[in-house]
Amino acid sequence: MRRIFFLGLDSAPPKIVYDNYGVELNNIREIVEESERYILRTCYPPITIPAWMVMFTGKSPGELGIYGFRHRKIGGIEGDYIVNSNHVAYPTLWETLSRKGYNVGIIGVPPTYPPKPVKGFMISDFTTPGPKKLYMATLAEEGN
Repeated sequence: MRRIFFLGLDSAPPKIVYDNYGVELNNIREIVEESERYILRTCYPPITIPAWMVMFTGKSPGELGIYGFRHRKIGGIEGDYIVNSNHVAYPTLWETLSRKGYNVGIIGVPPTYPPKPVKGFMISDFTTPGPKKLYMATLAEEGN
């Protein structure tokens, strides 16, 4: 079975995650040690929402039209909205892999709310608007 797992540790300092810098993260360390990892350059602006989507779509912030958390509504200076997964017009890596038959797991990668269908499971990120809309499929029912 082909499986890939994406864990979004937004703003986690690499020394803590990879070098055990004063913190014991045994479960994460086990995942890291059994996985592949790569050094990536960030995008400009180096802000959470565009950076994650640049990484997982291969598109620039300009191509995505995403430059930060908040965007102004078109046609005026009043009103804004928080970027969510519906604003990402290009397929993400997990969507592409799902279509190719991989089972994927995604936890906490911004912006994954509202969740889009995948072959596997997704637990959305911190931009999820409150506990009543928190997305976490019942994994046991899904057979994952």
